[in-house]
Amino acid sequence: MSLFGLRPEEPAAIRIREAATRGTLSHALLLTGSGDRMSAACFAAAALECTGGESRPCGVCPACRKVLAGIHPDVITVRDPDHKNIAVDVVRRNRRASQHLLTIRRWR
Repeated sequence: MSLFGLRPEEPAAIRIREAATRGTLSHALLLTGSGDRMSAACFAAAALECTGGESRPCGVCPACRKVLAGIHPDVITVRDPDHKNIAVDVVRRNRRASQHLLTIRRWR
């Protein structure tokens, strides 16, 4: 099992890792389906923020560790386990937060 909750052989992990390594991973992803979307989102965020070696996310660089711990200042996670849909006010609040200058890297 990966540090980010995705097995390395899962299609989502393969596609995200390949795109991140090539530098073509989009800043916006639509994660659908019955899999663990939160783990896939964490994996993708770490891949975007990774400062490690050839394969991204490396899981050991400071940026990957911060994403994994949920403390990276440029990664915003929206969770609302009590509701099926995310409220408009929550989206607006996160949209405003994402317009601030980046703290560490070029992605938010």
